[in-house]
Amino acid sequence: MNGDFWTVLKESDHWPKRSSYNDLTGRSITVADKAIPHCGVVFSHQPANAESRLIIQWAVFLPLADGGGNHAVHECISIEGTQDYTLMLHGYFFLDSGRQSIEGLDELYAGNGSSQTPSNDTEMIRAWNTILATKGTLPQILPALNEFCESSELEQSDIGVLCEALKQSKLFQTQVLHQYLYQPGYWVYRVQPADTRWQLVDGSQQRILAVPRCPTWNVWSALTQIANSACLIIENDPNLIPLEKPDNWADDDIITVLDSLDIIHIVQNDAELQFFVSWLNIVIPTSSEWLVSNDIQESLQKQVRSALVNLEFHQLEQQRTLIQSVISRLSPSHWFCINCPDQELLQNLNRDLDNQDLDILLIPTQICPSDEAQTLSGQNAGAVISVLLDNTEERSLIIEIVHQIIRAIPGHDLSEFRSQTETLSFIFGENCRTGEETLYSLREINSQSGSIFKKSKNENNFAKPLQEALENTEIILVDREIAEKLCESLNECDRTACISILETRPHLAAPENRINLLRRLLP
Repeated sequence: MNGDFWTVLKESDHWPKRSSYNDLTGRSITVADKAIPHCGVVFSHQPANAESRLIIQWAVFLPLADGGGNHAVHECISIEGTQDYTLMLHGYFFLDSGRQSIEGLDELYAGNGSSQTPSNDTEMIRAWNTILATKGTLPQILPALNEFCESSELEQSDIGVLCEALKQSKLFQTQVLHQYLYQPGYWVYRVQPADTRWQLVDGSQQRILAVPRCPTWNVWSALTQIANSACLIIENDPNLIPLEKPDNWADDDIITVLDSLDIIHIVQNDAELQFFVSWLNIVIPTSSEWLVSNDIQESLQKQVRSALVNLEFHQLEQQRTLIQSVISRLSPSHWFCINCPDQELLQNLNRDLDNQDLDILLIPTQICPSDEAQTLSGQNAGAVISVLLDNTEERSLIIEIVHQIIRAIPGHDLSEFRSQTETLSFIFGENCRTGEETLYSLREINSQSGSIFKKSKNENNFAKPLQEALENTEIILVDREIAEKLCESLNECDRTACISILETRPHLAAPENRINLLRRLLP
């Protein structure tokens, strides 16, 4: 190592001195202590006699003694396998008075190393040791590891064991040392289509992106392209990287991967679906699920819709937990769980909603990711009602689904919903004259408000007697729950309602048909 600062230190008045003899006069003299700014790092290995281990040892030519458990000078870490490994960290350091430890090493590990111009002897020694360690020894570790792995021809799995031990060491756990350890690059298990192996990479020149495992490249074709421009690493491998790595995935890369997927193949393959969910956990962390861009939401929603439209319910149920994890990555405003036993109907609803460019998915309750009450905007609720009526005439299904939708509309969105569905016949009503059950629109209900009522909470009401007493007017009882939410002006058919109708002098039925109503009206 060279540099003006080394010269400044050695010429300082505080440079350590020692006694010597003048060869010419034979007299005792004081001379500057010898110190050459050189350093080195050596990895070695040998068969283990017992439990395998990694020893990290600081040295000044020779290893320093294990100074009574000083983990900075000497670390011993148990590992798997049949090999012992040694990492020797050498430098021409000044030692402490007991010559068992490097002066200032503990302070360096604590983040208090000194590299300022010294003002006394102690600062002089610590400045030398700090600069020699941080500029010399520590930055050589990863290049030395690279050379060691290549020259010793270690198996990739053995390198992983060694890296796990290094990652657990105090040396690599000490965050303040990362700026020196990772100065030459990062040591990672790099995933590439043609060459997946441990290697030293320049993290300053390319992004470091995590994946769950080595992908099936023909399934995840977009990752092949990304692997050419970025460094892909396996998330849970003991990669030697600083805390701020790996980098966050860019939106464009996430969208590229999502848009390239054959989601049908992935859902039908356990391993690929697990990879997909694990990858989503990386690129869309749980804490930011609903903060991702609209473009990412749109791409993910497109894939979920494709699965819902093209796969059978039982296929989705077989992967319930993983499918739920995927759906939960979508904003709650983009999906709605619905109880619909008709699989084909639900598929058609999702397909038609997509054709109308509406960003709402209908999720069968079998794979719903949440038990919490959901909401539907007035616009989306109206769209669902519309496509429902276009796809089925089965009254019981319509009634069941309409109830689910109406319950989910927030109060402030009801006006929007009413205006969007005014002419759609989706409100269940019973004709008290014929006994027929019919679907009515909001417009029809509003136009016949005098003879349409909401169903009573009990059967003890005036609707049937009133209908018997009227010749031409038909009394309609509409679904109470829907009426209370959408038709607030509708009342029950009670005594007051009957008197109001009679006051309009409607055509009455034969006298014998009026008896039941009179009995009910009389006190």
